[in-house]
Amino acid sequence: MAMNNIEPQSKCPIDGCSLRPATCADIPAMFDLDRLHMKPAVDRNYPGQWDDDVANTIIAENLERAQVVEVNGQIVAFYYWWIEEPDIAVLHSIQVAASLQRKGLGTWLIGHFEAEARNMGARKVGLAVFDDNRAISLYRRLGYKVTGTDGPHAVEMEKNL
Repeated sequence: MAMNNIEPQSKCPIDGCSLRPATCADIPAMFDLDRLHMKPAVDRNYPGQWDDDVANTIIAENLERAQVVEVNGQIVAFYYWWIEEPDIAVLHSIQVAASLQRKGLGTWLIGHFEAEARNMGARKVGLAVFDDNRAISLYRRLGYKVTGTDGPHAVEMEKNL
């Protein structure tokens, strides 16, 4: 059953975790987590196209809309987003450490992203995801629908807020 609007839960589903705005000091940990998850997918779908400098720069340029999750002082998840059109917020990256996947953390983070986007005036949220990424089932469960493609190996998904 798809949920139209999920509200962020006040309590993180992972014991001892906290959500906070990202800072410049978090960029290396965010980059490491992003690279760990995204480089293999990029290499699989677009061999030789991953660029560490570009990935690092994109994170740094979007810190004002980035949140990190810490457990015991270690960053274990993050997301960042931007406004693409006046009323569309795009989730550019959401990463959760492999050991914490499928425990509700992604759903919790997407709830926070959607609340932030709504508070900024967005009426719709979107994202692009590789078509072989198992997260597609999460996005569908949360009400996102495939609206197109983003190159030969990815789909675009959107949801009305």
